[in-house]
Amino acid sequence: MLARRPPTTEHAAKGMASGACRRLVFGNPDLPSPQVDGAAYTFCVLEALWRPLRRRDVYAKGTDKWGDPRTRLLDDTAWGSPGRGC
Repeated sequence: MLARRPPTTEHAAKGMASGACRRLVFGNPDLPSPQVDGAAYTFCVLEALWRPLRRRDVYAKGTDKWGDPRTRLLDDTAWGSPGRGC
């Protein structure tokens, strides 16, 4: 069985922990300097995923049912030049 190493600052994405989460993840006084609080980081990541899920803004690439409907819209070049009427 492999020993689990505690997460360090190099493993934790700093953009995921913002505001109060940053203080909880990186500022735990009980842990040595390079280590981060793994439970607090997990909570922050799940909270960051929960917000887009609630807005229904998380999509699976390459699928029709669970894909992003905005990717199937026509881009500007497909519409043609403005002023050309129907």
